[in-house]
Amino acid sequence: MAHEQSIILLTGGIGYIGGRLLPLLEQRGLRLRCVCRQPERLRSRVAATTEVVQGDVMDPESLRMALSGVHKDKVLAGH
Repeated sequence: MAHEQSIILLTGGIGYIGGRLLPLLEQRGLRLRCVCRQPERLRSRVAATTEVVQGDVMDPESLRMALSGVHKDKVLAGH
């Protein structure tokens, strides 16, 4: 039986910390899903294997959808 790699949810992929963490996670070959208010700003900067979905950490419904199938999350938000 093949083991499917866990999905890791990353928020803040456009921000200062998330923008630096994202390529490091991709280089490790991890399966990522990035949630972003404006996904078009991020899609051109991620690997083909990274999924980008629209959402907002302040919108519980968008996070419920983004978390579907996720086993780990990395929440990077700040002001």
